[in-house]
Amino acid sequence: MHSPVRIYRQPILRAAGFRRRARARRGFIPVLAQESEFHPGPDYFSRAIHPRGEHSLGFSLSDLHLAFEGLAEGDRNLLQARYGIFVADRPTEGAGRIRVVQAGVPGFLQSRHQERGVPEIYRLEQVWRGELLTAYAYEFAGCFDFVSHRGQLAIAPSQGDPVHRAVENFLRVVSAHWFLRRGGLLIHASGVVREGRAHLFFGPSSSGKTTVTLLSDGDLILGDDLILLRESDSGFAACAVPFRGLYREPPQTDQAFPLAGLYRLVKDRDDFLVDLSPSLGAAELMGSLPFVMEAGRGGEALETASRIVREMPVRRLHFRKSADFWRLLQSQGEGKG
Repeated sequence: MHSPVRIYRQPILRAAGFRRRARARRGFIPVLAQESEFHPGPDYFSRAIHPRGEHSLGFSLSDLHLAFEGLAEGDRNLLQARYGIFVADRPTEGAGRIRVVQAGVPGFLQSRHQERGVPEIYRLEQVWRGELLTAYAYEFAGCFDFVSHRGQLAIAPSQGDPVHRAVENFLRVVSAHWFLRRGGLLIHASGVVREGRAHLFFGPSSSGKTTVTLLSDGDLILGDDLILLRESDSGFAACAVPFRGLYREPPQTDQAFPLAGLYRLVKDRDDFLVDLSPSLGAAELMGSLPFVMEAGRGGEALETASRIVREMPVRRLHFRKSADFWRLLQSQGEGKG
């Protein structure tokens, strides 16, 4: 039995949206999308929309294997350069499939910056219909069925590099839900490997995630924006993802490393650690989970976060943005000198 539709941000212009959907069925989508935002439904993805090209590319992140089909040659070359070790010319056997198509509309969500005169936080809508997830933002709309592992990604024409933005943001959403369903978490964090073990540093923007990577000279950097934490035979392990923040170097490995520590970053004038209770540690961790918290999956996220902190408690790391914090971790048996 299908679960009810969940929409986690209210679409604007409801009346106009109703008229737009009704007239869209008569073939007027491109014209109407220029009038206001366009919120795609199942009927939109069922249309015969033209692929962008004839090329394909495989994508693998841990046990998530996808084949992107319908790419233009330029799309394929861009993704190969962007994702490096995570892509291959030949998709993995049994991989899920995502068809990349021309959107057929000028765009989906519209930036409200021009209306309000202030910068806008990136908006992304998520809608669940049973096991079918729809995610869309300004220049893309994608759907993915978590039963059949089939999906579609529609890319609208825009200035700059729409393929780069569209594929990456869609992959972030699909990955977050994929690994949550398998007992893992995609965490807004930086990851540093010392002596074969991964230290994860998380917190809101400007808390110091990128700074930690810059202060870890000689270490293996997993990333400074998103890290995958998943279950292994010997406990939880961390691995890099191809989604990068300010740390522009692509990941050097797709290997998973056993977890050495979880640290909630706090800027301070001194370096010290504060132990957190399991409940508070889980709450702190849940504050750094993109996409799944906005999509009504909070219960699953809490269950997974609670299991993680029982094995590896969260500690607040107060630090003054110097490499001395590693000495503190070493004194606690958590890092090397």
